[in-house]
Amino acid sequence: MANSFWDADTRQSLMIRVHKLTPDAVPAWGTMDARKMLSHITDVCRMASGELPVTSKGGLLRYWPIPDLVIYALPWPHGAPTSPEVIERSVGDWEAGLHAFDVATGQLVDKATVGSLPDHPALGRLTNDQWGALMARHLDHHLTQFKV
Repeated sequence: MANSFWDADTRQSLMIRVHKLTPDAVPAWGTMDARKMLSHITDVCRMASGELPVTSKGGLLRYWPIPDLVIYALPWPHGAPTSPEVIERSVGDWEAGLHAFDVATGQLVDKATVGSLPDHPALGRLTNDQWGALMARHLDHHLTQFKV
């Protein structure tokens, strides 16, 4: 079974890694700096909870078995396209950005506990288990990008 963002130990481990990140951290790949990445993972949590509306991309990624392959099996590509709504911002005040991330993760967990989450813009309708695995993998991907 894949790691899940809904597992308290997995989530805590990821959050500790986020808090080890520094605003001047240099990525191992890609063009995002640490401030942009912190905003990105915060906005992805907001998107997953339904707080941040994101335009659907449609397409073939929505059809079985592709979502499961993306979430659980395929290597995560560097520089994969993403929704513009989750890459628009950049954290100004670092501590405020970390706090916003903590709030967004708490709201996401609360939302997943009481009901289903919105469709993913590229992968379509996901179960909460799929969302949990995707969120854990996505955060790990970006934290690895910044070597934390």
